[in-house]
Amino acid sequence: MPLLKNGSLKIRKNLVYFALFILLGSIFSYFYIKPFLAFRDTPLLRLDWHQQFQVTGAIWITLTKYHEFPFWNPYVHGGNFLFGHPLSHVLSPQTLIVLLFGPIRGIYYSVLFFYTLSFAGCYLLGRHFKLSFPATMYLAIVFTFQSHVMNYLFIGSTLWMNAAYLPFSFYFLLRALENWKYGVLAGFFHALIYLGGSVYIFMLYILFVLIFAASNMIAKGNLKAIKAILIMFLFSFLFASIKIFPNIDLYNINSRDVGFQELPLKLEILKKTFLDKNQAWDIVSVYWIGDFNFHFPHFGDYIGIIPILLALAGLMWLRDLEMILATLATFLMYLSNFSAFSFIWKAVHAIPPFSSLQHPARFIIFLGLMISIAGAKVISKLNRAKTSSKWLDYLRNLLIIALILFVFIDLTKSSYIILSNFKPLPMQKDLIKWDGNFEYYDFYQRFNLTEQQVANLDANYFKSFEQIDTLSNKGVNKRGLDPMTINRGPIMSKGDYGYRGEYYFVDTNGSFVQLEKWSPNKISLKAKTENDNILVVNQNFHNQWKTKENFEIINYNGLLGIKIPKGEHQLHIYVFQNKIFIGAFLFLVGVVLGFYLLLTK
Repeated sequence: MPLLKNGSLKIRKNLVYFALFILLGSIFSYFYIKPFLAFRDTPLLRLDWHQQFQVTGAIWITLTKYHEFPFWNPYVHGGNFLFGHPLSHVLSPQTLIVLLFGPIRGIYYSVLFFYTLSFAGCYLLGRHFKLSFPATMYLAIVFTFQSHVMNYLFIGSTLWMNAAYLPFSFYFLLRALENWKYGVLAGFFHALIYLGGSVYIFMLYILFVLIFAASNMIAKGNLKAIKAILIMFLFSFLFASIKIFPNIDLYNINSRDVGFQELPLKLEILKKTFLDKNQAWDIVSVYWIGDFNFHFPHFGDYIGIIPILLALAGLMWLRDLEMILATLATFLMYLSNFSAFSFIWKAVHAIPPFSSLQHPARFIIFLGLMISIAGAKVISKLNRAKTSSKWLDYLRNLLIIALILFVFIDLTKSSYIILSNFKPLPMQKDLIKWDGNFEYYDFYQRFNLTEQQVANLDANYFKSFEQIDTLSNKGVNKRGLDPMTINRGPIMSKGDYGYRGEYYFVDTNGSFVQLEKWSPNKISLKAKTENDNILVVNQNFHNQWKTKENFEIINYNGLLGIKIPKGEHQLHIYVFQNKIFIGAFLFLVGVVLGFYLLLTK
């Protein structure tokens, strides 16, 4: 009984520490992104934010208004896959938050959620490394608030928030190096990154895991690392299959094979990367080094001089060969974006699907993880070192806390500098007609503008207004950002010369078509034709379009075409990706097998 009692007390104590850590993490996160949350009532942020609001809004309206699973996004570029798009986040906590708070505020609050979630994962890492409470807090602050994620928020990518899963997956990978069964959970959190739409982090983390496992085997001769990473990759695949297989429908027509920009390696770049708080100093963030320019958020990650010095001290003082090898290899992966080390990325880039990645410098986020861990180990050592005087111990601990707070303030200052450049667009009532509550922006309609008027508007300036129009269901957005498009047909919008409607027969003699019901995934039409005819739908063709009546679906010059026999017909056209059945089956296999392995000795 005393043993059980002591064990119960220990569990309660750990839960209290964990709850306190999460509470402090949420407070730190709130202050870190406070200026960002001040924009929570507007979708009119610049750069690529229109794409984030567009995808989120399409998911939200499909679920809440039409009560359908979001297979198809009909609102952008003539239609594209939604769930089956690699960047979609349908199966992410972000979608739940959006359903609770709406498609605008939900995005902002999900950012706060993920920043706080990162603290929870870092707490587990601190427990694994047996760090003191202040050292664990330091680890969480440096990893979570390194500016790389904020850089991407600046340019309009909330997908980078899925980096919050990295500490969880890495923690269970470390456990799996001793007990391979924990590879199940390492794979689960790795899969969550993919389900959240962060393809870059998902793919680059595979390389990081291989680097760390190799470092572990070299430093400790631990061959169990091979089994650990195989189990992790297996379960990552099983859990992510529910999205991977639907993604194949898009990859089959757009593999997105890209090159990458090699840059000259100069000290000026590295100094700016890690030590310049002005990571996003203007609206385009193009940085020039001689004749070279690049979009700096891909390369930058303000960490600050103190965390870097602490990390270097930790690597030299503690002489942990595993950490030294992993950190050096991670740094080399970052440098592979530069000409002197580009041979590394060229070798990796030749392997599909890494061929679809063009910024190996994004590996910097894993370097930030290693820097935070190495520095935290130093702080933990100092925190627990005993002196001859209790007062000296108190003073040392106060200095450590002051140091941690200084690092937080320094990183937050960098965040505020970046956030000061967000500059949301003002509401332009001469361009937008308001039909209802702004939160429900699917009913907004832009006033009719000529193509010349549209062309005269600044691209980044106008995209935000166009974003509002994308969900109006009164036309087709042809300009918004989409890094993986379907082969586009000659999509036309209302007002374009030659626009014939959203549904029309090729042969108009004696033909008639009328819309009866519409939703993002389904279209019901009443049609009549005196001859065999082709019905054209003003959406991009893909073979995942189907008809309930089993009429033949064809590619009509890139648009969706349906062969209709003469007569009167009720047509039910819909998108359904059959591959989701394969993915769902493998996902369930992962769940059942994972539970079995974790619950058995």
